[in-house]
Amino acid sequence: MNKEKWEEIGIAGVDSGQILIGDPCYYIRDANEGLSREEYLNNLGSNPIQLKYKMGHDGKGVIVNNFGGDGAYPIYVKRDENGRVTAAMIKFRG
Repeated sequence: MNKEKWEEIGIAGVDSGQILIGDPCYYIRDANEGLSREEYLNNLGSNPIQLKYKMGHDGKGVIVNNFGGDGAYPIYVKRDENGRVTAAMIKFRG
């Protein structure tokens, strides 16, 4: 397996002009954690937004915006010699 090659694995649709990178289990189980609605709206212009847990520490996820808006964006991964994913990329342009 060629670990230097990017492999397209799917497409992420975007309607809000932003994309979230994080573990889905935190958003299903802990929907009320993270930024308040006001904090979220106040940070829409910044790039990226680090989401925090109730205790205040980073790591819940990151919102990426300011990449051009709505659309469908390809997702790529690189794999090691055992087929495990070593890197992921969302391509917004080019």
